[in-house]
Amino acid sequence: MAEWLDFQIHLEGHWLWLGLIPLSLAAAYYCYRHTLPAVTPPVRWTLIALRSLAMALLLAVLAEVVVDWWNKQVVHPWVLVLVDTSTSMGVVGEGQSRFSDVATVLSSAEFAQALSSARLSVWGFAETPYALALDTLSQVGVAGQATDLARVLGKGLEQVADRDQLAGVLLVSDGAHNLGEDPGRVAAEGGVPVYTVGVGSIQPPPDVRIARVSATEAGYLGRPLRLEVDLDSWGYAGREVKVLLAEGGQVLDQRSLVLVDGPQNIVFELRPTVAGPHIYRLEVPPLEGEVAPDNNAALVFAQVLQERLKVLVVGGGPSLDLAFVRRSLEADSTLAVECWVEEQNGRFYQEKQLSSEVLAAADAVVLVDPGVGLMAGATGQLFSQYVRQGGGLLLVGGARTWQGGALPPDLAEILPVELALGAGFVAQDVPLSMGLEGREHPVVRLVQEKEGTTADPWAQLPPLPGYLEGAHRREGAAVLVEGSIQGKPPLLVAGGVGRGKVIAALSGSFWRLDLVSSGAGGRPQTIRRFWQNAVKWLAMKTPAGRVRVWTERPIYRSGEGVVFSAQVFDELLRPQSGAAVEVSLGKDQRLQFQDQGRGEYRGLWRGLGPGEYTWHAQVQAGQVPIGTDEGQFVVEQRTVESADLKANPALLEEIARLSGGQYQPLAEWRQALEQLAARPRLVQQHHALALWGPAWPLVLAMVLLAVEWVLRKRFGML
Repeated sequence: MAEWLDFQIHLEGHWLWLGLIPLSLAAAYYCYRHTLPAVTPPVRWTLIALRSLAMALLLAVLAEVVVDWWNKQVVHPWVLVLVDTSTSMGVVGEGQSRFSDVATVLSSAEFAQALSSARLSVWGFAETPYALALDTLSQVGVAGQATDLARVLGKGLEQVADRDQLAGVLLVSDGAHNLGEDPGRVAAEGGVPVYTVGVGSIQPPPDVRIARVSATEAGYLGRPLRLEVDLDSWGYAGREVKVLLAEGGQVLDQRSLVLVDGPQNIVFELRPTVAGPHIYRLEVPPLEGEVAPDNNAALVFAQVLQERLKVLVVGGGPSLDLAFVRRSLEADSTLAVECWVEEQNGRFYQEKQLSSEVLAAADAVVLVDPGVGLMAGATGQLFSQYVRQGGGLLLVGGARTWQGGALPPDLAEILPVELALGAGFVAQDVPLSMGLEGREHPVVRLVQEKEGTTADPWAQLPPLPGYLEGAHRREGAAVLVEGSIQGKPPLLVAGGVGRGKVIAALSGSFWRLDLVSSGAGGRPQTIRRFWQNAVKWLAMKTPAGRVRVWTERPIYRSGEGVVFSAQVFDELLRPQSGAAVEVSLGKDQRLQFQDQGRGEYRGLWRGLGPGEYTWHAQVQAGQVPIGTDEGQFVVEQRTVESADLKANPALLEEIARLSGGQYQPLAEWRQALEQLAARPRLVQQHHALALWGPAWPLVLAMVLLAVEWVLRKRFGML
């Protein structure tokens, strides 16, 4: 790059000081024109020079001479080029694939000429970026199980050698994003404009895919197990296909279906004859011309139990919430519900006595608006012991629960929330929204999946009449639903205590969510399904011991990260932090967990191919083993990428807008490069050297005068 210097001298003081320099030079010459004793001419001229330089330097300091110079250079900017090479780029449009269209443009001489004045950092990507050369694009194949635009943008920016000289990012993609966080947010926080170039059609290519399979969360021997299949197809309208249901290598059922362009639904019913976990396979044989035959099959997990779950509902007295919760649970044929209602002081209308044996016989206990008689004393201790020994408790608050202020210690200690001193119930309409942890928690996620929406179903419910002031989730607990007001108070919180689990509903009058939502367009099923999912999750027993490790789901699609969670306890079954948790899938495949605090650990395993996996977990503190655990999960053939092969230009437009860039279709790539404006820039750096202020000019003058004095002494001069 070209580089040159410009110099300039100016004065901060008066010019008369510089006018005295010739006089000082003349005075130095006059003083040494004759010396006593006489010295040789070289010595005499050396003395004249020393005196002249010292005086001239001092006068220049008084004149405040400043020397300015500019270092100028032509800088060629960096451009980060990200090229999508994921599987969706292999979809064939008008004669050739999306990636072939991109390769034709990016490897052309015209494109190279347009960016000839820039320094390029080129990366291909699917899940992660990798180094790429534009002149060899025609030799690159499309691959990958998913597309993570957010991760690629973040990683790509890290690869640029000189971030300050980065003119922008050129992102060439079909906009398919199916893994990871929001790429728009990453682009907005990157501080660099992203110029997106889109390729592909928003019309789906010819394909048949199984979009979703759901099963009854728990089936029972001899009872129907319902499997529901959502199937999408394009380009095969009027074609008859077979939909197969199989387990292992055995086909259990099949249905004929005439395809239409769009979604269709099929329902299978089985009567399992063997209890335990089952993995069923739903499949449509591949059709000629399909772009992604791997999405024709999907796996679904179902747990078949010997008998229905036993749920004990204990009410602090007759109430609308008690009637609503009981009715919601009884509507689920997989639950056997028994209801006890307190009369007073721990006595029940049923004339039964609550005991540890009664609680132990229940798979889950629901405590609805308990008063002091159920929360304090021996009864409160029964609930606390039940949870710590492995039971599941759902506490639904209400007027009796919150009217006394602080909860009794036995109940307060097992709740997944901490209550501030003097906390009380605030009567105020509180809109609902899904909590951050709730998006991944099975109790809430299953509600969302059942309703077939990616939107927040809780935001469409009417508000609750209040919240518990001063309530904060304990470390390790999960806020499933929170108030959509300032402070975001927790309303539905899940957590673990000892070997058991607790869900706390920190409000009251939940029946209103059902009643007000039951009109046209309402979603009363959201809160009804929540109660049903909650007791099923609470009823799932965790293994005994100090170590519990599990995967978030039993089945993952190819390309998804497998999420592991673990809980570790000490000898007294208190949460233990600082342990080393490691999971292995074989001799050379190991994963270290991250400590989340309060005895909670988490790990994410990426890049696993299709297949059945058995994992083994080992936990130790220092060099001391704590325990082990093991389990299985399945990665199915269907990839995240094949779930939706349509181009998504709207996402590319959003990324460009949030980052300060522009979007253009591939046919208008020249306009994108013009907007990117990766042209050389003249960069100059200003430097200044002032004689007034720093000590070195005075020191130099003193050195010159000292050398003069030494020479005079050396030659015996007066």
